This record gives sequence, structure tokens and C-alpha cells, in this order.
Amino acid sequence: MLWEQPFIQIGERFLYANAKPDVDWSEARSDVQPVTVLAIDESGTSAKDLDDKAKSFLDEDDVFCPLFLQNVVFLSDKKQSLAEIIGQLRELWSTETFAVLDRNRVVAEGPYFLTSRGLHRAWRLYPDPLDCFSLSITAIDDSYVPFPCTVTGGLHPTIAVPSRLHHRPTEEKPLNGLRIAVKDIIDIKGIRTSGGNRAYHELYLPRDQTAPAVERLVGLGAIIVGKTRTGQFAVGQDPVDYLDYFSNFNPRGEGYQSQSGSSGGSAGAVASYDWLDAALGTDTTGSIRGPANVYGLFTMRPTHGVLPMKGILPQSPEILDCPGILCRDINLFQRIMNLWDPSLNLKEPFKFPKRILKPTRWCHWNTGYPSVNEHIEKFITDTKDFLQVNEDPIDFNNLFLAQNPDGTGENMDRYLLYALPHCMIYDNYHFYDSFREEYQKLNDGRSPFIEPGVQFEWDEAKKISKERRAEAGRRMLFFRKWFEDEVMKTAGDGGSESIIVLPTARGFGPRYRDTLPNKRDYDDYETRHDCISVYGGLPEIVLPVGEYKYFSRISQKEESLPMAMSIIGARGSDAMLIELAKRLLEYTGRPTSLTTGFQAFSVASVSSTTQNGTTNGIKTTSVAKNGHSME
Repeated sequence: MLWEQPFIQIGERFLYANAKPDVDWSEARSDVQPVTVLAIDESGTSAKDLDDKAKSFLDEDDVFCPLFLQNVVFLSDKKQSLAEIIGQLRELWSTETFAVLDRNRVVAEGPYFLTSRGLHRAWRLYPDPLDCFSLSITAIDDSYVPFPCTVTGGLHPTIAVPSRLHHRPTEEKPLNGLRIAVKDIIDIKGIRTSGGNRAYHELYLPRDQTAPAVERLVGLGAIIVGKTRTGQFAVGQDPVDYLDYFSNFNPRGEGYQSQSGSSGGSAGAVASYDWLDAALGTDTTGSIRGPANVYGLFTMRPTHGVLPMKGILPQSPEILDCPGILCRDINLFQRIMNLWDPSLNLKEPFKFPKRILKPTRWCHWNTGYPSVNEHIEKFITDTKDFLQVNEDPIDFNNLFLAQNPDGTGENMDRYLLYALPHCMIYDNYHFYDSFREEYQKLNDGRSPFIEPGVQFEWDEAKKISKERRAEAGRRMLFFRKWFEDEVMKTAGDGGSESIIVLPTARGFGPRYRDTLPNKRDYDDYETRHDCISVYGGLPEIVLPVGEYKYFSRISQKEESLPMAMSIIGARGSDAMLIELAKRLLEYTGRPTSLTTGFQAFSVASVSSTTQNGTTNGIKTTSVAKNGHSME
């Protein structure tokens, strides 16, 4: 059984011996022993070479630590005597036992545990103190199983992560070892999808397929370590509306800011934990871009339709929904995106845009924070300087009115007034018709509990007829075609004649997690600058560019929050936008890699691998039947 394996504590770190042994070995023991597996080079390896390799393990991997050198297994096909090397290493490492295996017996070097069943790979167990995860999971063959144990205090979930030394990138698997988390509206084989709703989670069995968008990354070598908390059915709500499963915490500022979107769990995990490389979320009208702004992360709403939505709980997949990924490092972000959708992986020379469009409506260029205003102005100026182009004001509203392409005589605001919300809430509500019906049948006619923000949208959706939804969808797609033909024109293969540069956020300043929601009212719904890419189905990249100060009513001191700028391009210009963004950051000296914790911009991180120090002591723990540890 999976959870019969022991949990081992070495100093302050908790580790786990993977259930399935890599080697059924005659040297197996009744107790649990840490082991380092090292390969002997055919051309000859010295004790110094091996000592240097062990030191590199400490730098590269957060699972490995010096006590794994207590026992060493050499992988070697040579029949040479290793007595001299063993003698030298015994002095260097205080190693107790050495053994030799054929190279084909073990695939990877690194940390292992020797148990009564054989040689097992070592995993590290991390706590999730900010409650970003809904579940830790681990792969078994071609499926996944929950990892329900907590061994680091019991208050928070425990996330199991594999050694990076066991999963090195290859030509076939360029993302091998990449640790990712997945928003809990996305299907993973063998795991229930909760959608942030307890009733939905209990009603449906574990999924029998992984969502294709995730399967692509897994096929490239990415390792799923858990599912992250989400707004119920991907509806963006304030933290006080999270009632089935509480909202995760935002590490930035004083630690009590809103998550700003339904992908907040994914964003929170990446912004909080060095041991996580990236996380998947989704974007309908800002669910991934909003969190990227308030957490200080890189992300993109890709061109609509380039990544599959199959196996992902939707709001409006035909017109609005997109999967996306969040990273702390733009170079890693670019690498993942180019591999995730190879059709967007264009080669140089990139065709950068010749115009910057400045919307004269919607955007509040004076934010009320002088430092934010300076960041906005400076970033736009830097973009103009880099591209050697001017910024051209444009009023989409009047342009649409003047051309009157659909013959309605309406300006853009009026034409799209209800188009987006009608598509979004109608589709979301009716996708869950069968869920409500099936739940009632199994629960004596009782309806499932739905959180207030979602219930409000569903109540509004009941007022929308099929005909009104059809007209809303027609208008969205008609405007999208007009916008592509008349405003955001493509330029060659993957290029864009123009870009739009604007702040990602609709507003600035603190929004505490105990803040009551704004008045819910679709009667005053209006077009918004953060939905330009949504209306157009266009790619939008989010770049953290700086931070600003505010006085926190929680900590009673001055704190810092990150802010981001967005660049929108023509359809299919995703790869160009990422390259442009990276070069812009390098050109201006802005960080291309951000840190975890209270301040994203404190010191730019160069690696998502944590540094490891020497620890003392080793002890084994067993797991109680309820999933909690007992010493």
C-alpha cells in the first residue's frame, strides 16, 4: 500500500520513501537508511570528482542533504577496485557502508532510502502554511493518488515533491523535473475535481483522464505535486465569500491582501514557495492576470483557442476561457510557453510592432499613487524607446461608432454592454444544470450549497433567454473579427502591427481579505480596459515592473505591493510578446526573476531551487490511520 512507507525526519526537513522501490535489492534492511547513489564514470572517477558531485547535489536539490552520504551505492559496470576511493570518501563523508550496483539497475543518481522492500527514491514533504493547496498528489504509474498526510505539525497540508536529481531535463523531456501545481477546476486522472465546491467534489468520482492541456506538460516531463484552491467554479470572489473552502493567503504586503481572482491559489503557491516552479490557472475576465498583478508574477492570457479547455470546468470556453501558467522567472515562463504550444514557438528574427496604441477610454492613468503613476509612465516610455516608435492615442468607442460595422448605430460601450457577462454567466450556470439535478436526486430534493458570488451570477443567468445568449455570443465574435481586422492587425508569421501597453490592474491600493464585496449589480456593467484582450480574443502578457508603498491597517506600518503592466498583441503573436517582454526587462534593467515572500522585488532570485544546509539527526515516523503522523 502507498502509505505503508515511512516518513523520515532529518533535522528540520521531513522526507518520504517513495512506495514503489526502484530496485528490489538483496541488501534491503529492516530499518530505514538514507542512501546516496553515485555513478562511476567509465573513464575513471576520483574521490575528488565524487566529492565535487556531492557538493553540487547540495546546490541543485532541496531533497538531498549530507546525511544521505551515510550510505553510498556506486553505479559501475567496471570491475576495477574501488578500495582506494572508498577509503578516501569514508574520511571525507564519514560514510558507514558502500555497495556497488550495475549501472542499469538504477536510472538516476541522488538521494534514496533503503528499506525492507528495496531502494526507494526520496521525496521531500513541505508544509503549505498559506493554504494555497487543496490537495497534494503523487503519480502512480499512469494515474495519480491523493497524498493526504500531514507530518509537519498537522495544521496545514503537506506537499510531497521529488528530488530534482532524479528528473534531469533531456531532449525528449525538456521540462523533466519541473514541479507544477494545478488549479482545482482542471481534471487530473485518478483525482476528484472539486471546482471549489464541496457538493461537487463529493458527487463525482475521480476523473479517468487528465486534461489535455496538462497532459502536454506532463509529457514534456513536468511533475504535478498538487491541486490549488480556486474560486468556486472559477468565479472571482472576495475572500469573505469563500465558504466551502477558505481562500488562500497572499504572501505580499503584510500577508492579508485579497487573492484578486479565482486562480489565486495557484498564484499564491508560486509567490510563496521556492520549491514550486510554476502553477496552472485559467483566465476568463482576469482570473489569472489579476492574481499575477497582486502577487508579482509573470503570466499570459494566450490567444483564445490555442490551448485546449477540454477537461477544465468552464465559465464560457467557446468565447472567453483560456488556460494559463504563472511563474516567478520570465526565462522559465518563456521556455514553458514555447514548449506548451509549439505553434507559438517562432524563431528569430522576431517582427516587433511599429505602433503603440494608447486607449483614451477606461484606463485611469492617474491612479492616486504617485509611484504607480511613475511606473506606468516609465514603462511606456521605455517601451517606446526600445521599439523606437511613438504612442498613438485611440478611442475604440468612437472608431466603432464611426464605422458602424454591424449597422446597429451603437458605440462600442453600448454594443458590448451585456455581451460579455451574458455569455459568461449563462454558460457557467447551464453547464452545471446536470450537477444540480443529480445532487437533488441523491439528496432528497435538497439543492447544493452555492457561495454568494456564484449564486448571484446564477440568479442573474436565469433571466437570460437562449436568444439573448445567442445574440451576446454573436456580438462578441463579430466585434472580435472587427477588432482583428481594423485595430489589432497581424504582421507576418506571429507578428503584430501594434501593441497596447497599459496597467494590468483596474485599481490600486490595498484590498484586505476581510473586505466586504462591492455591490453586485450587472445593470451597471461596462466595458473595461482589463477585458480588451478578452473582447478581442488576443494574447496579453503580464509583467511585474515595480512596487508601491501603502500604510497597512493590519500591520500598522508601511508595506509594499507589486504592480504589473500588460502588453496586448494581435492574434497569434504570443511568442513575440514574450520575447519582447523579456528584452524590455533586460533593456531597462528590471528584474527578470522575482522572489517569494512579503516583497517580490526585494532581491531578484536566480533559481527556484532552495539552498540546503547541513542538518543533524535522523528519525523515522509512521503514519496513523487518519493520515496524521505519530512519532
